[in-house]
Amino acid sequence: MSNSLQSRQSRREFLRAAAGAAGAAALGAHASAQENSGGASRPNVLFVFSDQHRACSFPGEPFSNQIAPNMERLASEGIRMDRCISNYPVCSPYRAILLSGRWPTQSGMIDNNHVKLGDSEYTIGEAFQDAGYHTSYIGKWHLGNGRRGEPYGYESFRPWTKTNDHMNSVEMTPTKMIKRPGYNATGMTDDALEFLDSDHGGKPWLCMVSWNPPHSNFYDAPDWAQEALDPADIPLRPNHEEKPRNGAKLGDEAGIRRMLHGYQSHITAIDRELGRLLKKLEEPGFENTIIIYTSDHGEMGGSQALGGKRQPYDESCRVPFLARWAGRIPSAAREDGLFQTIDIYPTL
Repeated sequence: MSNSLQSRQSRREFLRAAAGAAGAAALGAHASAQENSGGASRPNVLFVFSDQHRACSFPGEPFSNQIAPNMERLASEGIRMDRCISNYPVCSPYRAILLSGRWPTQSGMIDNNHVKLGDSEYTIGEAFQDAGYHTSYIGKWHLGNGRRGEPYGYESFRPWTKTNDHMNSVEMTPTKMIKRPGYNATGMTDDALEFLDSDHGGKPWLCMVSWNPPHSNFYDAPDWAQEALDPADIPLRPNHEEKPRNGAKLGDEAGIRRMLHGYQSHITAIDRELGRLLKKLEEPGFENTIIIYTSDHGEMGGSQALGGKRQPYDESCRVPFLARWAGRIPSAAREDGLFQTIDIYPTL
């Protein structure tokens, strides 16, 4: 047997074993002992994650006036992990941890550029597929090999690219690139709703939806979302600074407020898309569904005189994590124990 095959099998065996142990921690600690309706039936899983949504820009957080009623609803109907940490707050490394269950130093995904997730990784898509699930991945991929889902366990694979232009992105098919005008989070949600309505062959399903907003460009959110909040009303965190750091100056207070207004407008816009998904799950046949909302990393937003991510500060590495499973996770549960990206794969 080759060393690579042995390594792959050992990872497969470890992750399957770890799932039983990790499931009892964090999320599992809050699960009800009562069996969900259907007894032995396995739940569907809708895993939704955005790009660059920091936890401190969540309704109810100190110095946050974020407008996101559907996220608030999801938190009230399930569990909110108040200290969910992005282990590596950069897009591709986070995605590699999420999909492979391994550290970037193990998978080789140590940065965004000129790297791809290896075909030999035993992904969360494969784990669900091996367990008899119909699997789908929709939206921002950013792991290389954007048009090929089969090595990663996704039967339905609809990756998007050029997603930082939120109004003029591109969906990749096996044969061509298709321009998708309009707000890309709306198009990705349309794809997800199409998958939920499709024939799953009697199988439970895993659907992973990767929205790009509120990642920059911060200034192209839909007009209605921008009009929901006045830039002058944006609260600044006490650690925001206007002084230069690393040779860069983010601008004066008014400029930081404008940037955060655009950022928060995107969060309001994706909240509407979350509402569309929640509405779909109210239909018959979706009762036994786990829905999760989280993000790959946060945004400094002028705190410590910094923008972007890649920092060990709260604004960069603490992200929202909401999970609802009716009958198993109590409503309005909150957990302040540490929960990390690396925990998600084995726990699910």
